[in-house]
Amino acid sequence: MEGPRALFRGSKFLDALVDDLSEKLKSFLGEKVVSVFGVRDEFNKLQDKMKYIKSMLTDAKRMKMDDSVTRTWIDELIDVMHDADDIIDDFRSQFEKQSEDGASSWSLNQLASKLNPRTWYFAIKSRFMINDRIIELNKKIDEINKNKQTFSVGMNQIQSSKYSRQTSSIIDPDVVGQVIEHNTRKLIEIITRNHDRRKLCMIAIIGMGGIGKTTLARNVFHDPLIRNTFEESIWVCVSKEYSAIKVLQSIIKNIKPNTGEAQTISELLEQLAFKIKGKRFFLVLDDVWQYIVWTDLLKNPLQFAASGLILLTTRDKAVASGVGAIYVHEVGTLSRRSGWELLCKKAYIEEEEDMLNLRDVGMGIVKKCDGLPLAIKVIGGLLATKNKDRREWEKVLQSKTWFSSEISEELHGALWISFEDLTQALRNCFIYCSLFAEDFIMLREDLVRQWIAEGIIPQGEDKSLEDTGEEYYKELTKRCLLQPTRFLLLPVHLIDFERQCQMHDIVRTFAQYIARGNSYYGNPASLSQDDVRKLHRLSIGGKGDVAIIPGNKSDPLRLRTLILYKTPPIVQDDIFHRIKNVRVLYLNGRGIKNVPDSVGDLKHLRGRLDPHGILGNFIFLT
Repeated sequence: MEGPRALFRGSKFLDALVDDLSEKLKSFLGEKVVSVFGVRDEFNKLQDKMKYIKSMLTDAKRMKMDDSVTRTWIDELIDVMHDADDIIDDFRSQFEKQSEDGASSWSLNQLASKLNPRTWYFAIKSRFMINDRIIELNKKIDEINKNKQTFSVGMNQIQSSKYSRQTSSIIDPDVVGQVIEHNTRKLIEIITRNHDRRKLCMIAIIGMGGIGKTTLARNVFHDPLIRNTFEESIWVCVSKEYSAIKVLQSIIKNIKPNTGEAQTISELLEQLAFKIKGKRFFLVLDDVWQYIVWTDLLKNPLQFAASGLILLTTRDKAVASGVGAIYVHEVGTLSRRSGWELLCKKAYIEEEEDMLNLRDVGMGIVKKCDGLPLAIKVIGGLLATKNKDRREWEKVLQSKTWFSSEISEELHGALWISFEDLTQALRNCFIYCSLFAEDFIMLREDLVRQWIAEGIIPQGEDKSLEDTGEEYYKELTKRCLLQPTRFLLLPVHLIDFERQCQMHDIVRTFAQYIARGNSYYGNPASLSQDDVRKLHRLSIGGKGDVAIIPGNKSDPLRLRTLILYKTPPIVQDDIFHRIKNVRVLYLNGRGIKNVPDSVGDLKHLRGRLDPHGILGNFIFLT
């Protein structure tokens, strides 16, 4: 059963939508063409209703809300806000389409002064169409708001999902404390002592999510003694729903010399056995959820090596036991001292005076983070945006959000506190990142373009949307909600770490929880038709010969973003007929054989033409 957190998510979405639509209406009502078409009165009524809804939300924030009443009210209004946004965009799009040459470069004011007889006919026709739609929309809002009495009563009564992860072997710059140095030396000693055995040896690092297993494994992997002991050092992230082909390919490409790329599992297994034969290797298998990746996939081909040692990280003791680990190291939480050191590093506390002034409050924050490095980093990133002032730090320490989360323990209260501190626009940008596969490498330029196309970047007075989007990207990385990372296909010295990022799997799980009901990543076949109809963002991550979205072919969808992460050879024509309001369309071009002509009817697609694409406005072919 969903509790106040579900309501929190919905109210935040609605709050952001109301703010965005209010700004859009303000700009739209300033256009001369609104008067020319005679639709100003109804749009003004809509603007007034936005103010009313905003006041209702303000009241709701001060009270506890009843699920059965308030959730319905919020969900219905979210749908209406998107309908209003569609009407405005349809109006602009239809008007520009019917205008004279050069319309794409004119403002609506300029267009209104250039109407020819044909466009006047369009104006009369459109006036009635738009007016009717706005009237119906305003009636719908009135009907929904008739429930306000029930809504108020409800408040007063209470008053009285499949991912493919990649991690990088690059050393974490936030390593702190003597414990991790001691654990690193201990593991290296065990590894070097067992490396010359005439068989494969397995060592496991276990611990809960966000506790620092990958960080410890990176320290071991990059130690010079390890590099000098083994002929081959290989880093591979496995993840919960791993691809056997990708795991094999990742290992093979790290073993010299480079050879032709095999395609099938049987070919890859044969190639791996050939390349590893007679060599001494050190292999890190990071984030392993199932021991069969070793017993059923890698064990047989790797046994042809002269000797090999595998270091595995996992959350599950049963995995360590299943692979037959000769030694298991369990990672504990950070000590208060190490936690304080990490907090200072992430909050940019460097002066001794600041450290002395903030130490007792900071120690309290570290305690509430339960010694989890990820939680400390996120809170440190938040504090880095504040003044180095005790009052600011005490607000964080005394926040009621620390222990009010009703979801799984791994989604720490620190994440809630960080999220609540974001502006509405930053929240939307953060949530949008949950649409990508786990630890998918997001390029800054592509991400910013998608944010802009979705309309979640506000227009500044003296800044371009691109500049504002870049600032948001940097803000989310500074707050440790996005992690700068290396692009795995390039050598380290060519990497611009500010151009690409990933989401920690726990942070991504949190973002997906917040976005639930509005955004979805995975196979939509697991959703009901009603759930699919309510979605505004959909990212399909599965494989198949045809892309299919549940529902009747004539059943329209509310999608603003559609991402076909692994685009199949055939994209069905009916999909594009159902997503008339889509703003962002992302197709992976590898293997696409057919894209229907109906893609040209998606008139709301926004953004720049992708230089590598062959389709249109804001369609990516990668």
